[in-house]
Amino acid sequence: MMRQFGIVLILMLLFAACDSKDDYSYLQGKWKARWEMDQPEELKDLNPSQFVMDGTWEFHSSESVTISAFGRKDCILGEDTLIHTQNWYMSNDTILMKNENEAIGLMCKVMEGNNEAVKLQILPDVHIFLSR
Repeated sequence: MMRQFGIVLILMLLFAACDSKDDYSYLQGKWKARWEMDQPEELKDLNPSQFVMDGTWEFHSSESVTISAFGRKDCILGEDTLIHTQNWYMSNDTILMKNENEAIGLMCKVMEGNNEAVKLQILPDVHIFLSR
């Protein structure tokens, strides 16, 4: 009787785990990236292009991601070009990045996504748009 209960419990947990997890395998591969920040009212006199930065994201099968951000001198988001590879994993609808010390770094909520386009949110006013 206990053995049957244990088997049923394990099967229920497996089905629940499979049912509650979305498939984010579509993230694998190389993406064009565009960081966009909402332009604050007090900075409306600045050019809207100053709140946009381009780059690339490449999700590797080894659970690492290489992020390239191409800053510009007039860009609010950054003026340097940065290329960085980190490990990543999914937790519900959020991409969690880990640094060399295994500490959680950048967190990106997947707002919507498919094999052709993904919208990520890193702050309430900053989104990253990925496209193939």
